Amino acid sequence: MGAVAAAGGPETRSRPAPRSPERGPRSRARGLTWTAAPLLVLAGCGEPAPPPDRVLHLDPRLEDGRSPAEVLAGTSERVQEWTFSTPEDLQQSAWTPVGARFLEAEGLEGVALQGNETGPQGTRRVSLVWRGSLPAESVNVLELRLSYVGLGVSHLTWRRADEPPGPVDPERRVGTPHAEAREAQTLRLPLTGHPEWSGEITELRLMPSAVGTQRFVLHSLSLLHEGFAPGSSPTDEGREARAAGDGGLLATGIEARRCWPVDWGVPLYARDVRVPPGGRLTVETAVPAVCRTLDRELRFAVDARESDGASGDWSALAERAALPARDPGALSWSPLRADLSRFAGKEVDLRFRVWTDAGEGLDGELRRTRALWGEPIVFGDRPRDRRPNLLLVTIDTTRADAVGVYGGGGFTPFLDSLATEGILFENAWTASNSTTPSHASILTGTATQDHGLLDNWSILAAENRTLAESLREAGYHTAAAVSVGHLQPATSGLGQGFDRFLLARPGAPRDGRLTIEGVRSWLRGWSEAGDRPFFLWVHLFDPHTPYGPPQEFLSEYARTSGLDPPPRSVDPPTIEPHRYTAAGEFLEEITNLEYARWLYGAGVAFTDRQVGELWRTFGELGLAEDTVFLVTSDHGESLGERRHWFHHTSIYDVVTAVPLILRLPGGPRGRRVEDLAWTLDIAPTLLELAGLPRASGMRGTSLLKLAEGRGRGERRLWFEHAGLIQVGCRDAQYHFIASLVDYSELGPEHFIPEGARFLFDHTGDPGLDLAAERSQAVEELVAHLARWRASALDHERLERELTPEEQAELEALGYAGAGR
Repeated sequence: MGAVAAAGGPETRSRPAPRSPERGPRSRARGLTWTAAPLLVLAGCGEPAPPPDRVLHLDPRLEDGRSPAEVLAGTSERVQEWTFSTPEDLQQSAWTPVGARFLEAEGLEGVALQGNETGPQGTRRVSLVWRGSLPAESVNVLELRLSYVGLGVSHLTWRRADEPPGPVDPERRVGTPHAEAREAQTLRLPLTGHPEWSGEITELRLMPSAVGTQRFVLHSLSLLHEGFAPGSSPTDEGREARAAGDGGLLATGIEARRCWPVDWGVPLYARDVRVPPGGRLTVETAVPAVCRTLDRELRFAVDARESDGASGDWSALAERAALPARDPGALSWSPLRADLSRFAGKEVDLRFRVWTDAGEGLDGELRRTRALWGEPIVFGDRPRDRRPNLLLVTIDTTRADAVGVYGGGGFTPFLDSLATEGILFENAWTASNSTTPSHASILTGTATQDHGLLDNWSILAAENRTLAESLREAGYHTAAAVSVGHLQPATSGLGQGFDRFLLARPGAPRDGRLTIEGVRSWLRGWSEAGDRPFFLWVHLFDPHTPYGPPQEFLSEYARTSGLDPPPRSVDPPTIEPHRYTAAGEFLEEITNLEYARWLYGAGVAFTDRQVGELWRTFGELGLAEDTVFLVTSDHGESLGERRHWFHHTSIYDVVTAVPLILRLPGGPRGRRVEDLAWTLDIAPTLLELAGLPRASGMRGTSLLKLAEGRGRGERRLWFEHAGLIQVGCRDAQYHFIASLVDYSELGPEHFIPEGARFLFDHTGDPGLDLAAERSQAVEELVAHLARWRASALDHERLERELTPEEQAELEALGYAGAGR
């Protein structure tokens, strides 16, 4: 059989996770005094049954107790290898250099290449092209060795035999960054999991340095087949004390699941599972994309037996068949559900099997691919005192005063009504002006300088502890859905602790309905399977540049809001020439600021409708009254203030002030809180509502305490510009900004030198800079700033190099320079 078929040895039992505290908030009490049911994490033999609302996250293992992901990832076969010492070696190989010329490489073991000069457009990119016939299932990694190369990215694209001539789909691409180094470095381009890596491959096109210098030395190329290439954010990454055997978040199509891979015919086991009353099992199954042409039935099944009857027979619980060639949906994640109620109160062993009618004759796609089991969980009947679901919605680029209840004109009817049903924090502030750093702060409760994710192309290091990780360990089912690519797990690191992750669909940045559609499908599936507490984070991007919702909504907005579109142009212009007023941009030839603001407001109104549709689904499924609902934004937007045109490259108040609304089932209605609130308060508050202690290093306070008037009194909230260009704070009187480096991204007219200070008194004229005349206040705040920066947690900072396509996408969205 496959790589793990021979695994043997003594059986092992799952290690008990630590208990969570037995006191905490509970819903449906008067006011804001909440207390939660005891939260116990699945323990080993002899422990009491866990509360039935708690999700038991299973960790299926091989018969000998080893992790299937770890075992499979450790197997590798070198299918073909080419080594290059001279230009003749490359010329006589199966690879043809394109756009390259050879250089002298005296004393170097390898072939020196440089791009051909092409005149005014600069140096042509070097490509290496292979043509032939290659079964996709036979290879899942391309490996190359380079030296004397600058900082950049290597790219691989391919062509299949079943497609017509013409350009290759730009989405069919894998890449990996390379460092600037004279020494040889090994780069790996993983193909596993890419939905287009299937069938017969007839062409490979490799750009060893698709981004960066076109001068390097090539040492070797290899085609490999590895047993398993893990997805992003495996549970044990950087967390040895809480190690699990999963293979990270692996996507089939646009939906990723925390997965366990296995060879065909090799069972996995979850042992000593204590079944709660009314116990149910759900698990997702998937078939790799390379099996899309397989005309053979594949079968998934789950069996059970009591743990103390090791010699007893297995009882079949559930089975699913998949026939990829006739049902393309077989390649996607599909649920398998089983009733465990007859084992209530007992410990059982569960067996996960996958096989095919091929018998011993595994060939072609099956011989080199693995089946995938995703997010296996057990949960029970709904208790009388159920813990709340937690719904977190983050709306991109939404300034507080764009929402009606904050003074935005009343064109966000859903958010306005939500405020009347819950708690409105009138004075809420973000941690960063940039999307990914801000979300990292929301999900960790730590500042940008703490978690180290400073811009939209950094990655959250595994040593950070996220809200999803804490909730998952305590028995929540965790899920996320995002609408823009740089928030996806592989590019942000924000997948830590999530059981499933909906990736950004094509078109979702401009139309959040695509994201909401996927989330609503999840919710219906969860309701069909049975009630259990979940944490769901949903991100919508629509208010971001380029402003304007889908045309059909824009027309409706003009009709129903009573706001006729302002003139596109006025004389004299009220918008200065700006990148978005240039040829080809969305505000080309538009000179009326009010028209641009109208477009922005329409985008916020469109998003308000999508959030309302999501919440209506909660009501339709009977979930609303068991769900804590929190809505906020990652940052605001400059709409011409201080001559800043349609971006969020600053930490002035219009960018750092955000909406924040919290609805508690059975909680207060229509309460307004004037005290300073912070997006760093969100994670500790949701943990409190789940009955869990705050994680170490969290800086925020409880929003519940603020709502009760038991906040920190004279708070000082800090926010940081992407790339730590500036740091600022907000307190009861001042909005203070300090520049840490020279900054000129917005052009010479907006140049800000290192050491510049800005001081605004929001109890008087909030637009007047008083730094020069109130020097003593500035010096006091500079001293506070020094103490703030000295308090930063020592977490690793992980950066990644952007592909040209990623760079172009970010620039199209208005991101440049420091990574707004």
